[in-house]
Amino acid sequence: MTDILISDRAQLLPALDSGRAEALTLDAICYHSRQDLISELSDDINKIKDRGAKTRFAMPYIFRKETEEYYGSIWEELQEIRPDGLLVRNYDELGFLDGKGYPKKQIFLDHYLYNMSERSADAFRDMGYENLTLSCELSSKELKHRKLPGMEIIVYGRAVLMISANCVKRTMQGCDAMPGVSFITDRMKKEFPVMNVCSDCYNLVLNADVLDITEQIISTDESLRRRYHFTTESADEVGAVLTQERWMFSKMTFTGGHYKRGVE
Repeated sequence: MTDILISDRAQLLPALDSGRAEALTLDAICYHSRQDLISELSDDINKIKDRGAKTRFAMPYIFRKETEEYYGSIWEELQEIRPDGLLVRNYDELGFLDGKGYPKKQIFLDHYLYNMSERSADAFRDMGYENLTLSCELSSKELKHRKLPGMEIIVYGRAVLMISANCVKRTMQGCDAMPGVSFITDRMKKEFPVMNVCSDCYNLVLNADVLDITEQIISTDESLRRRYHFTTESADEVGAVLTQERWMFSKMTFTGGHYKRGVE
């Protein structure tokens, strides 16, 4: 199965038009106004279901008390629009959903809920969580020793290197409460995109290089779900990635991540 995660509503139509999306995950980042979140999310879910794909909603990277209270206030409305599942990124969200009695079979754990080893994955399974995302640090050799059914792997996307309450935009320009992308440059002159998420007030520092193991992963177990994780890409770039039109990528640099070399 191919899952496409988008971080901008402008990425939705090219993702659908590609014909690749068997499941489409809508990141909370897509929705800049909490006042409009439910109506916009409902519209997007309907568009996806009209194309015959499954829908998921990805919850925020940080789940502070104020964020928990907000999601508690819209919980019934969120259930009425019926996403097929929720992508969860931290233990706070797991606790929140457990308190709401949300079905565990509809909860998808992101790779931030760490399962580098089969033992840690089994611990999640013992708690009733079957839908797991493999660690981005696993090598191809290590993947051979994992139970792949029910697992998901990220095959494309910029890795999130840091989640920070310090806002680059606020420091450089002042806060205008408008989401956007800034850049920071390291000593090697590489530019790292920084997405400011104003609805929950945090920054995502992304890798300068884009992970791409779409070709290497082809021979892996077909039961493994494959995720394309779009962040800063334009609508045209989303379409190009999904149709493998490489001429669009002149401004991007790619990495195989840890797939070949692993970690020590």
